[in-house]
Amino acid sequence: MAHSTSSRFPWVAGLVLTSLVLGACSLPEPPQKADAIPADYANTHMPEGWWTDNTIIEEGRQLYLGTRKSGVNCASCHGETGKPSRSGAPDFRNTSSMKNYSDSHLLWRISEGVPLSQMRAYKGLLSEDEMWKVIAFITTLGMDGLQYDPNAKGWVPSG
Repeated sequence: MAHSTSSRFPWVAGLVLTSLVLGACSLPEPPQKADAIPADYANTHMPEGWWTDNTIIEEGRQLYLGTRKSGVNCASCHGETGKPSRSGAPDFRNTSSMKNYSDSHLLWRISEGVPLSQMRAYKGLLSEDEMWKVIAFITTLGMDGLQYDPNAKGWVPSG
């Protein structure tokens, strides 16, 4: 029995769409220049003293691991230790790679998500302070002892 083109089209279209979506999910996002970050985030930085505040870092760890807030579990994709458990998620343990992202960039991506990836927007689930806590924690996975300095426009030793 011959199949008409119209009966095969939905199946073929679905296969092509699935391939595109799965392919896009595995593509890491390239580093962004500071001017590529939307204005709402570009001049927003970690609150003073939070990079080294153990209470803040612990609260961020709990959020990251999914033990503090329903619907939030960063470790499910990024791994408990920062080693990604899903393709396309950045390796938070890789210091040289993570230095490509400012604190503003990290806040922007946690808040708004990353297009064409599995990284969704968390601005509806996390407050800005909670996002900063997560950022304070994830930097301990591969950038421990560093903090982003907006004046130097780069990562510098904490303290």
